[in-house]
Amino acid sequence: MAAEKLAEISRWSSIQAGIAAAAGGGYPGAVSEMNENPPPVRYHWPWWVLAAVLLFFALAVLWMSLAVRREREERGFNPPPPPQAR
Repeated sequence: MAAEKLAEISRWSSIQAGIAAAAGGGYPGAVSEMNENPPPVRYHWPWWVLAAVLLFFALAVLWMSLAVRREREERGFNPPPPPQAR
């Protein structure tokens, strides 16, 4: 009879420990994997966004420098003066 009671108490305490661990609660004697710190998540998408933004600015600067150079060449072009009548 004492063995049956001990087995029942043991079974109920293991059930309570499982419920407490699943709920994330603090059952002092329970050791759960939820209490361990998971490794930090490393996101890769911010690096791709940063690379896209930097590429955008680099291409914009290149494009604008070419456009400015072309505009200066057009403004600096002076056609030859017309021939003078004698």
